Amino acid sequence: MKSMLTAALLLLLINPFLNAQNDSAAVNPPDSLSHYENDECANSSFNLGYNNDGICFGNSARHNGIRLNIVDCGVKEVKGINITFWKGEEKTLEDFRMSGISIGAMPCVGSSTGIAIGIAGVVAKQQLSGVNIGGLALVSGGSITGINFGGLACVSQKDMT
Repeated sequence: MKSMLTAALLLLLINPFLNAQNDSAAVNPPDSLSHYENDECANSSFNLGYNNDGICFGNSARHNGIRLNIVDCGVKEVKGINITFWKGEEKTLEDFRMSGISIGAMPCVGSSTGIAIGIAGVVAKQQLSGVNIGGLALVSGGSITGINFGGLACVSQKDMT
């Protein structure tokens, strides 16, 4: 069991370096300031499970189960538990549908249904629904419904109920 865990962690650490061998990256290296300009995201991940179900380490576009990632980019749908350490490029997350529990420093989604907890805040381009807790603020481009707490503010473009 210990050797399987070690192998899984080793693969997780090696995965970004394997993507660096891609020939297109050598021809057109991304500018660090405009990396997300064309909405291109790596969407590389290490999954323990089958067919996007199970435990995911990395930036998978769709996942059911537990998903652990550093920064989200180009995510479309997560059902289950999503733990992200920092908010991603907002324009690549407009269509991100989160159903379940989202935890992070500042989770950023298109729409969220369930529980969203952000140390700094929670941001939704379309709507927040359920139990939403933002250390500093909750921000939604649409409506906010359910039980909501923002340390300084809850901001919504539409109804807040």
